[in-house]
Amino acid sequence: MCGLAAIINYRRDISNEVYRIEKMNRKLVQRGPDDSGIVVRKNVLLAHTRLAIMDVEKGKQPMEVVYDGVLYTIIYNGMLYNFKELKEELVSLGHMFLTECDTEVLLHSYIEWREKCVERLNGIFAFVISHEQEIFAARDPFGVKPLYYSMKNDGEWLIASEIKAILAEESIRPILTKHNFASMIALGPSLESGQTLYKNIYALHPGESLKINKFQHKYHQYHHIKVCEHKDDFNETVNKLHYMVTQCIHSQCLSDVPLSAMLSGGLDSSIVCSIASQYRPITTYSLLLKDNEEYFESNQYQPSQDKEYAFLMADHIHSDHKYIEVDQLQMAYALEEAMQARDMCAMADIDSSLLLFAKEIKKGHKVVLSGECADEVFGGYPWFYKEELVNKDTFPWLNHLPQKIALLNPNMRELDHYGIRKSVYEKELDKIMYLESDTVEDKISKKMTYLSIYYFMQTLLMRMDGITASVGIEARVPFADKDIIDYVYNIPWSMKYYEGIEKGILREAFKSELPKEILTRKKSPYPKTYHPKYTEVISELLRQEMKNNPMLLYYFDEIALQDLIDSQGRSFELPWFGQLMKGPQLMAYIYQFSRWIKTYHMIPE
Repeated sequence: MCGLAAIINYRRDISNEVYRIEKMNRKLVQRGPDDSGIVVRKNVLLAHTRLAIMDVEKGKQPMEVVYDGVLYTIIYNGMLYNFKELKEELVSLGHMFLTECDTEVLLHSYIEWREKCVERLNGIFAFVISHEQEIFAARDPFGVKPLYYSMKNDGEWLIASEIKAILAEESIRPILTKHNFASMIALGPSLESGQTLYKNIYALHPGESLKINKFQHKYHQYHHIKVCEHKDDFNETVNKLHYMVTQCIHSQCLSDVPLSAMLSGGLDSSIVCSIASQYRPITTYSLLLKDNEEYFESNQYQPSQDKEYAFLMADHIHSDHKYIEVDQLQMAYALEEAMQARDMCAMADIDSSLLLFAKEIKKGHKVVLSGECADEVFGGYPWFYKEELVNKDTFPWLNHLPQKIALLNPNMRELDHYGIRKSVYEKELDKIMYLESDTVEDKISKKMTYLSIYYFMQTLLMRMDGITASVGIEARVPFADKDIIDYVYNIPWSMKYYEGIEKGILREAFKSELPKEILTRKKSPYPKTYHPKYTEVISELLRQEMKNNPMLLYYFDEIALQDLIDSQGRSFELPWFGQLMKGPQLMAYIYQFSRWIKTYHMIPE
């Protein structure tokens, strides 16, 4: 996990404006507390903060290489899991290396293959390369690592790992347009692909590159999910999946520092921990919410708690296992810090609990593996197989839009929330490719997988990166591997849903690795609070915001908010986003929104 920042201006000399890039870089120090560096050129300023994981001594950035008389400079965040194979190929082509880190391999890959180098990379990455009078930037195929940018009216570009670094540039005003607010209500906490909640600040799309020179700039979508006929039979598919996932997890265990993993006792994290523990010793961590057992109620969205399953799995693999208990009141009071980590209101206590969890992991480790993304790839969510969700005419994880609109100030109710949601949804549907041979079930599977990967998964990945980066941890997600996704995307639904169970084929592939209780455990999502004290505290925090932040009532209706508080969110009995976010989370979301517009000095437009 590192942070990068760049200022590019080919219209004037900015070499004497180092203070600007220093200011941006200071906003990223939490992402890379081990080291930092700055490179100054006439038209380009590059900065980097480093979390040292590979070749701790020699892997400093920005990194420079002179090749055939040309100076190349890179700033990079991420990890290339195939860097050793790439290095061997590059050495055979005449390249020489001075370090053992993947940064140097990435830079030489660009020198050798230019923009097409990204097609050879297997990993998680966001980077900027400068050479002569040209910039090349890119983001990994499925958006595990973030990269934000803004182009000013004078032709100057700002690029950074986090929005807060771009906002450090005083000429960038933090503006919340009515369109972006309506999008937040219609889609939130998801964002439209490539967009942020800030006017004129954008995210590079997953699998997209950007080339900038003094004449033009050009975007290129270098990666698309490959659609092809699945020719392997069931047994071949199971064996190939086992091999691919195992190899991917092994490759993501590469690190010159100790390795850890998040273990919930669910299928996905258990597979990751089981395979990783065969490769090298790991410490596993489980999250517990204090006193949650007393108030937990099993339901269709969260049928079981994690503790007994995590203990069973940790014992099975003999890991050094640690339970981290999070106080529920701390979760409420950490909401603002979680918002600042994300530079936006986001997933409420789902964010703040992860923040407190990550802080404890950081005390012992700075690399952690996660089972995130398996549900999106293998079809683990209810919207893959429940008829009422499959047949929805919008993103199936979005609910209660009329009730959310009813909470708004009358002027904000008139915005085109439905039109925005419909437009974004239909635009994504148009991108999905099918085969003529696809059955109805296969088409549904591809549709839901595509939407889940490029929308729902993006929300979770940005949460994971933003929160873990804020405490100086690199989170790795093996199930977001591009080769796994390309392969699994084309597996027929009849195989994926083997024996009528979600992620049935994944269970079959790893049945020899896991205890029966883990193998047959029904999916239960990330832990959320059921404690009434949390709801009471959130209600009071939101009540105080209504008193102290007039801008909150510019967007939301005072009476409607008071009714929400008085009912403690009970009018939102079903999740309004995903599987977890109900009434208490909506109050926390609005509280985060209020703190965001106040502390970031958001300007309405």
